[in-house]
Formats: sequence, structure tokens, C-alpha cells
Amino acid sequence: SRWLAFVDSDDWVHPDFLLRLYTMVQETGCHLSACGYFRTEGGDFPEMGAPEYRVLSADDYYCPDETREDVPAIAWNKLYHKSLFDTLRYPVGKLHEDEFTTYLAVYRAGKVAVTREPLYAYYQNPVGIMLSRWTPRKLHILEATENQIAFARENGNKRLLKKAVGQYICSTYEQIGFAKRWDDPGRGRLLKALRKKLREGLREGKEFDLFPLCRELSWVYEEAYPMKPFWWLYGKLGRRGERQE
Repeated sequence: SRWLAFVDSDDWVHPDFLLRLYTMVQETGCHLSACGYFRTEGGDFPEMGAPEYRVLSADDYYCPDETREDVPAIAWNKLYHKSLFDTLRYPVGKLHEDEFTTYLAVYRAGKVAVTREPLYAYYQNPVGIMLSRWTPRKLHILEATENQIAFARENGNKRLLKKAVGQYICSTYEQIGFAKRWDDPGRGRLLKALRKKLREGLREGKEFDLFPLCRELSWVYEEAYPMKPFWWLYGKLGRRGERQE
């Protein structure tokens, strides 16, 4: 076959999953199509209306301006032309492997045919890999996002860069929260390294006015600089992030 699709072992797809996605690429000439999905503990597919789709640029799909229910980076709600994987492979042994690869496939494709139809059932498994006990392997998400930041800079893509930097800040903050509960002698060193990454992310975010220094966002700065109270940070780093009343 000239087309590839991926399904997680505990998920399932609508009987028309491949037909709908294949029809979209045939009608549009796209090398990549994507559908909606729904989270379930075993329920049936919701009712769907007449098939509708639209074609989005790589930026509009992967870096949407509006809030969408789907997550562009996921691998399993898509149909890919085989050529997109000529030199692209999922990294062995990594968690969040789709964060390492999907953006590359999307930007190689250039455009994506997209339908909101929920043709993919994502099983909510309470003991699944992403809900398992935290270990430093969960930090692979940061490595993947660092790769996205580097890719965006190399290609001069400000839109992807803004998205990736924002994701990096949020993910690093989240991982610090998990690492605080890690019962291991190396926890202190790890937290120090993660807070350094958070500070680096906040500095990069200034280019896009992400997380400006203000009281509403003091939580992220107090985590990045845990030994400094907010009033000190505000005076030291400047008042330019203050939000207008």
C-alpha cells in the first residue's frame, strides 16, 4: 500500500475510518488526512451527519489560532502517504513518540484534509502508559518539544516556534509538579535542572509575549525562581509585563 495509518492496541476505529480518510486525500490531492476522535470507556460511536471536511495548511492544522478539541500531534487519527515516512521513523524507547514525529509529517505534507467526524475511539484506560506512575522517562516530552523549537528556528517558522515555546513552558511546569513527588535521591538535582529549563523557556517566550511577568502569572515565575518572592522578581525582571487595568 502507498498509505499508512496507526491504531493504538487498546483503541478502535469506525468501520468507515479508512474509507473516509482515503476519500479525502483522493479528492484533495493531500498526502495527509485527519479525523476527529472521542474518548470512551467502551461506548459506541456517536451519530455522525453528512461527511464534511476542509483543507488546512500545515501551520493552520498544527498551530491553530482557535481552540480545538483535537490534539494535532497525535499519530493515530490520520492517514499518511507512505512517502512522508521515507526517512521518518518513530524513536525507539521514547514516550510521547508522536511529539517527535507528527509535526515533521505535517510540514512535509504541506496541507492536511481534516474532518471533525469522530471516526476514532480513544479508550480511557486508567492503567495505561500515559496514566502510569511518574518516572523521568516522562521528560521525553521536553526533548520532543526542544526538537520542535529547533526545527521552527531552522525553518524560520515563527508560528510553530510560538506554539512550541508555549508548550515547552507549560510542559516543564507540569513535569516539575510531578517530579516533586518522585521518591528518589536524585530528585533535588532533577528539580534544579527542570527549573533551569523553565527559566530558559520563559526567556524564549518573551519574543512572543508569552507568560508576561504579572501577578496573574506569578505561579510560573515562583516555580522558576523558588528562592525569590514575587515582589523581588517583579522589581528585578521589570514591570513591562504588567497587565493594564
